[in-house]
Amino acid sequence: MKFDKEFESKFREDFFERSLLPIRTSLVLAFALYALFGILDVWIVPETKGKIWFIRFAIVCPLLVVTFVVTYLPIFKRHMQLILSFISSVVGLGIVAMIAVTNKNELGFVHYYAGLFLVLMWNYTLLRLRFVYATASSLLLILGYEIVIIFEQNMLEGGLEGTNLPIFLNNNFFFLSSNVIGMLICYTIESYMRMDFRLRMDINKAFDDLKQSQEQLVQAEKEASLGQMVAGVAHEINTPVGIGVTAASHLVHITDDIIASFENRTARKDDMERYFSGAKQDGDLILRNLYRTSELVKSFKMVSADQTSGEKRKFKVKSYLEDIVLSLRPRLQQTRHKVTINCPENLEMDSYPGAFAQVITNLLINSLIHGYGDDDEGNIKMDVTTDSGEALLAYSDDGKGISEENLKKVFDPFFTTDRGRGGTGLGLNIVSNIVNQTLKGRIICESKLGKGATFLINLPLKVE
Repeated sequence: MKFDKEFESKFREDFFERSLLPIRTSLVLAFALYALFGILDVWIVPETKGKIWFIRFAIVCPLLVVTFVVTYLPIFKRHMQLILSFISSVVGLGIVAMIAVTNKNELGFVHYYAGLFLVLMWNYTLLRLRFVYATASSLLLILGYEIVIIFEQNMLEGGLEGTNLPIFLNNNFFFLSSNVIGMLICYTIESYMRMDFRLRMDINKAFDDLKQSQEQLVQAEKEASLGQMVAGVAHEINTPVGIGVTAASHLVHITDDIIASFENRTARKDDMERYFSGAKQDGDLILRNLYRTSELVKSFKMVSADQTSGEKRKFKVKSYLEDIVLSLRPRLQQTRHKVTINCPENLEMDSYPGAFAQVITNLLINSLIHGYGDDDEGNIKMDVTTDSGEALLAYSDDGKGISEENLKKVFDPFFTTDRGRGGTGLGLNIVSNIVNQTLKGRIICESKLGKGATFLINLPLKVE
């Protein structure tokens, strides 16, 4: 019954940790029983009770106390089985020694052996000795008993005609039977502990693998979200940049024309007025579209940097919500939905804006994928208020809603009702984890089928 070297070392470490409490309990129980049986000595060994009590209270009980104390010392972890084997032998041989000093005419001479059965049970079950050590200490106990009753107490005196022979045979039959049963029990216990350890290790490994896979999927989901934002912003930037290029090209063209007119000395006042008017229009057009491009880039840089860096900073909630919606505008423009943000202008949070952006992005994508059909015209609202140092965000849509059965599972990992349209089952699970763990908030979902869904999120204004 051994694993390979590395696994065996882990098993022994686990065996030690799980055995400490049962071992200490069994030592206390052994001390209590050993001491309480001292009361019976008055009746069953009245002539030799002094010697018995010396063995009981001067040797065995003190050693049990010492062993209990040693379980709290570092040495016990290194030599647990040897120390337990020693105290097991002391307890058993203590009873053997009591039999050795008892007079033949006292009841203890024939009844003390019963205490050895308790010791065998203690060895094989409660003391957490492994099979080899439990068997060795128990066989030593039986060997000690045989030596005492044969050579010290002369129980076989008289041979086959002796009056003690039936007692001798009876005791040995029960000893050997109980020892075999104890060995089987001990072997079974250790086998089950090893199987339990192997099963727990396999479960832990499977859980770690699952957790790693989930983390990879979560990261892929975040990267996909960021990728959508990149594609959206690139598409959004293309329009103002195109207009700016056209206006600049026109400005260059009319500038070349007016320069040629000057060189040919054919320029007139009307030509100059038309040029100045056109140049101003082109300049205004270029400037407006460059401003628009700058705002888009600034919004994208802020949201994307927050999502990738994960740093904590202060940010204005309303403007940040607007930036998130702006980054998803290309996706939203493919629909007929309207997004409304109701939030105090100066509301500020000291939190993790990247995590906050991930939450809002996932909720918006969730509404688009699961809340509405392709031809639906919906309303998505984000209402933000404050109360007692918290921001209360109510995100709602008026889409399909969620059935009562599915409402209980919306935050479970890999749960999705629309995997064919791109649902991974991780969007709302990521939202729940971010809100609870990163943003230190709370989130609940309220919904009825056919009446939209509302996500109520409580977030501290300052994350410590």
